[in-house]
Amino acid sequence: MIGKFRLIYNRSMLKLLALFSLAILISCENAPRETSTGQSSRSIASTLKFQDKAEYIDSFNRYHYQYKGRYLDIDAITVTMVDKLYTDTMIGYCDRDKGEILLLESYWNYASHIEKEALIYHELGHCVLDREHLSGKLNSVAVSYMFPNITYYSYYDAYQSAYVEELFTNNLTPIKKILSNLSTASSIVDEKIHTCGNEH
Repeated sequence: MIGKFRLIYNRSMLKLLALFSLAILISCENAPRETSTGQSSRSIASTLKFQDKAEYIDSFNRYHYQYKGRYLDIDAITVTMVDKLYTDTMIGYCDRDKGEILLLESYWNYASHIEKEALIYHELGHCVLDREHLSGKLNSVAVSYMFPNITYYSYYDAYQSAYVEELFTNNLTPIKKILSNLSTASSIVDEKIHTCGNEH
């Protein structure tokens, strides 16, 4: 009888321990991060309806920590999918006054990984870094994520570290050094034109 009681007791304790551990995991899953100033900064990803956007925004936030020394407190920014933007060629829109980014859902659903990343980084460049468009080209290739037409995906992918450095530091030297050594790029068709919110 005592042995049976101990078995039931041990099983009950194991169940309680498992439930307690699960509760800890759930409570820690969305725990706020600490910024360098000691303030809590929850990832913007927690406010997103579509989980795949979270990946790109979190990576942007990690780059911000790498280059600026702190995580961004960007909970006020929302990212919303819409059926239509202000013109037929727009795929993204940053409304700085509202702290809101609008993305064209029909584009996003079929975009590649690098296309999504370029669009999100471009919009956050406007809404978070307060960057304007940068129209410069070298050997027919954009020198920045902030180029108005989001069409240079293969270059963004191949030379991501240089483009990311320019985005966060405004330092054009690394990407210009790379692009100056390229042969003139083949003709690139601008299929989608990006227009930022403050230009509408």
